[in-house]
Amino acid sequence: MKILIVDDNDDARMISKTILESDGHTIMVAANGKEALDIASASRPDIFISDILMPEMDGYQLCMKVKKDDRLKNAPFIFYTATYTEDKDKELGMSIGAYRFIRKPVEPDEFIEIIRAAAINIEKGKIAPNKPFLEKDKEVLKLYNERLTFMGYDIIGSASSGQEAVEMARHLRPDIVLMDIVMPGSIDGIDAAEKIKVELDIPVIFITAYASQKFVDKAKDVEPFGYIVKPFQEREIKATIEVAIYKKDIERKLRKSEEELRNTRDYLDNLFNYANAPIIVWDIHGRITRFNRAFEHMTGLFADKVIGQELSILFPESSRDESLGKIQRTLSGEYWKSVEIPILRKDGDVRTALWNSANVFDKDGITVIATIAQGQDITERKQAEEALRKSEKKYRHLFENAPSGIYEIDYEQFRFVNVNEFICKSTGYSEKELLSMNPMDLLTEDSKTLYIERLEKLSTEEKPDRNVEYDIITKNGHKLNVILNIDFISKNGKLTGARIVTHDITELKKLEEELRQARKMESIGTLTGGIAHDFNNILGIIVGNTELALEDVPKWNPAYSSLEEIKTASLRAANIVRQLLSFSRKTDQKLQPMEIAAVIKEALKFLRSTIPKTIDIEQDISVTNETILADPTQINQIIMNLCINASHAMEQTGGNLTIIVENVLLDDHSAKDYPDLKSGKYVKVMVSDTGSGIDPKIIDRIFDPYFTTKGIGKGSGMGLSVVHGIVKNHGGAITVDSSPGKGTKFSMFFPLATEKPMVETQTTQEIPRGSETILFVDDEISIVNMVQRMLERLGYKVETATTPQDALERFALNPDNFDLVITDMTMPRMTGVKLSEKLMAIRPDIPIIICTGYSALVDEEKAKELGLAAYVMKPINLLETAKTIRKVLDKK
Repeated sequence: MKILIVDDNDDARMISKTILESDGHTIMVAANGKEALDIASASRPDIFISDILMPEMDGYQLCMKVKKDDRLKNAPFIFYTATYTEDKDKELGMSIGAYRFIRKPVEPDEFIEIIRAAAINIEKGKIAPNKPFLEKDKEVLKLYNERLTFMGYDIIGSASSGQEAVEMARHLRPDIVLMDIVMPGSIDGIDAAEKIKVELDIPVIFITAYASQKFVDKAKDVEPFGYIVKPFQEREIKATIEVAIYKKDIERKLRKSEEELRNTRDYLDNLFNYANAPIIVWDIHGRITRFNRAFEHMTGLFADKVIGQELSILFPESSRDESLGKIQRTLSGEYWKSVEIPILRKDGDVRTALWNSANVFDKDGITVIATIAQGQDITERKQAEEALRKSEKKYRHLFENAPSGIYEIDYEQFRFVNVNEFICKSTGYSEKELLSMNPMDLLTEDSKTLYIERLEKLSTEEKPDRNVEYDIITKNGHKLNVILNIDFISKNGKLTGARIVTHDITELKKLEEELRQARKMESIGTLTGGIAHDFNNILGIIVGNTELALEDVPKWNPAYSSLEEIKTASLRAANIVRQLLSFSRKTDQKLQPMEIAAVIKEALKFLRSTIPKTIDIEQDISVTNETILADPTQINQIIMNLCINASHAMEQTGGNLTIIVENVLLDDHSAKDYPDLKSGKYVKVMVSDTGSGIDPKIIDRIFDPYFTTKGIGKGSGMGLSVVHGIVKNHGGAITVDSSPGKGTKFSMFFPLATEKPMVETQTTQEIPRGSETILFVDDEISIVNMVQRMLERLGYKVETATTPQDALERFALNPDNFDLVITDMTMPRMTGVKLSEKLMAIRPDIPIIICTGYSALVDEEKAKELGLAAYVMKPINLLETAKTIRKVLDKK
């Protein structure tokens, strides 16, 4: 007989060939179904013997194609497999035309007898052609369902028509639907898929024998989660289903994010609605889109009645055109700074409000799409000013007792001629002192320039600006932000003076800046948390494999020191991730006694490789074992930030970077130079450069968050802000001394500590070992392989799972087989905490260690509350992990 043996395993293929050749048969071989079809078409074998699990085309597919070929269909097809050994596998094979189903291994004599029997039956004509495989045969559909069940999926129902599929989906609510395209009944598979997707939001995968472009194009219109053409391989459908489930999970996460965004919007809406100041928003067509309760109170109008109407309804007829003109200019890109606009109340009364506005731009940053304005009802103030002009007595009373600073200026003599008590208290000057000064004596340099420009315009403008914003300096040197409402005084048509009411908006400015910073920090926190898990997973793979390699490489090998450097750098990267999380999440920092000189020297070693050779690094560290209370990672960070900033200042010209560390004693007199410090002993750290220096105009702002003079991509404006915050949090102080062209010097003072750092013993710690059975669960295959190797080297028996579902099934089969479970936190479809709950429901005493790169859902304290045995942060360290495992197991 001519026999074709099909198997992707070279050894298995050659053993079968040898056995059958010894019985006198002519043997042909192929490594997969596709290759077998080519050989069969040319040589017409009498018998097919085929494995099932093969690349390119598996045994099931090969059998179906053979039974559909009129030239080959009468040849007996025998399945010979070690993988698909269940009864359902045999059923599927026989249903598609197989003659026999043999499970490996089988004795050679028995194997020969089976083939001889097939040969005798062929010669006697007793083997009739099998019924060809029909795609729509319900029995085969049942067998496909069983194969899917074997793959781990729960098949909750089968439908034979599109309408039936829709009704079953509504009732059963499956996670995923596999749908043929051509279906009997009033609606086909594509229409049914669209209904299921739109009405039930359930992912649909098309699985069909129809692959014409017409059907593909129509199917694409409903955006299925996958499209598979029969016949298909098991791994193909499994991969498609897993991708569909993953995509759906992502969509659910996106919806959750949208829900969180809605909650944030609700919170902001509450801030908007309950703000004390009137706030209104309008679109590019001048229609009202929002206004808050304070605006309702000011106008007597209710939002639900006027939203969508034009802004003109808010203005009295006498000033409507002027007000609409100001509105139009905001839509062209302008914004208001204390613009006065009258507002018409519902009862006909007119209120005057002072407005500041901001524009909301499109993604291009140019096109205005909306304007938001915040007002201050100044009607009473306007009435008071009118009363002042009518009655000197009333004027004086209001002038002296007004809750705002009020003063008068004589432009001819250019000095103060009248000031009230409030302005004296605000500025710190007495009335006598102010009356001897001119207005510019109170202004900052920038405001002086602006003041002069406005004075020059007074003689040319028909309607000078009556509401302006300036920065003033108080007697004790503090800066105040104020808005001035100016009433100009004229005699015989000539401008002679002004009467001015001031409003201190310093706190408002600070609140605005804090709000902007809070939003940016919230974004940083979200981003940091988002990448921490994946980044620590990557670091875990690097650290773990490096530690394994260190055990395999002898210490004399040059690669050993390189591997140690990789491990050290990876652990440093892990510390940086923890530092970013601490900074963005405002976690409590842990200060400990440390020798500052050692930390600074270590930082400088690292810096040398990152700073250009054109810059010389000089260090004068006179302290030795002086101790401060500090976070070593943060001290390292401030040295890195300051030195890198200094190198940027010298990157064009080169220069010297000098670091000096010395002891200083501040007495009561010298401590006065540093308002935040008391007299006592300090370590002084100075970082200086010979670079371009800092402009005196901006030196007061260099520690402000997000302030930077660097170009795009060279600085975030957070470096010096972070340095300043770290020094302050360590009970210290920082000063800067700089001149353009003469370089910059930063001086930091840290109080000496009496405590001494813990001395770490340098003896090599023996890694604890064990022989217990551990179930390790993680969705990262690289981590699973690495940890398994680690733990097996320590003597443990390790079983692994890459999905929580697989882990749960393994555990449920034999709960007492495991002494410990180690699980990742963030995994598809089920968190580590949820998996732990399910495992402890099966066996309450099973100790569980949860291991994560980062998760907002669990920390060490939360893990204890949940009854977990331990909490381990990635990257996984061999020694620490081994000690933790031993500690947990020894408690049992």
